[in-house]
Amino acid sequence: MKFFSSVMMILILAGFAYAIVPTGVPNNGWETPEYSDTPSSEVSKTALFDLIDETGVFWTGRWNPATGLPHTLFSNGFPFPVSGEADFQSKCLDFVDNHPDIFGNVGSNELEPLSVTFRNEVWYAIFAQVHDGVRVEGARVDFRVKHGNMVMFGARVIPNLEPIGTPGISEVRAVSIAKNNFEIQTHTAELIYLAHADGRPVWKINGRNSSPVHN
Repeated sequence: MKFFSSVMMILILAGFAYAIVPTGVPNNGWETPEYSDTPSSEVSKTALFDLIDETGVFWTGRWNPATGLPHTLFSNGFPFPVSGEADFQSKCLDFVDNHPDIFGNVGSNELEPLSVTFRNEVWYAIFAQVHDGVRVEGARVDFRVKHGNMVMFGARVIPNLEPIGTPGISEVRAVSIAKNNFEIQTHTAELIYLAHADGRPVWKINGRNSSPVHN
């Protein structure tokens, strides 16, 4: 039995076989993708060329070969006027819907605003991916608009997610596994997709033990 103080997070794969996913380390133990400077698929290449033609500016950045989507793309900027927070949010979501091949057909219906801010003449927006009402932890879409020009966006989302349905491991079983491996006094449990694990469904259990017992 492992003891801890304060709060910790435990991730348990929700398939029929379980594994406890390490937390507190980058990407929860999964390897960081080997990002490339160019798109890894013909669809992405065509989408990038179409974007360059449409905006009239060159876009460079990093692409995720696992998803075929741009992790981050930068440009010198193309006109993207913003009149306020609501207008910025709406235009960002329209941009997503108008470029399905760039965003892996993850549309605005799968995005929820995390933050929309304006500072030093720059608008920033972050949207979290939510599929069928389930959070995709670690998946997001970013936008940056400077002096009325879009200069950066990123599509760090997981395309083609399937509905989870009934997980192979129930919440009760997941909590039991966590308690068998860690001394937990109180907990919360949430079923999520984990972006760093190729979008696999996992149980995220936040456990607390304020007074650990020592052998």
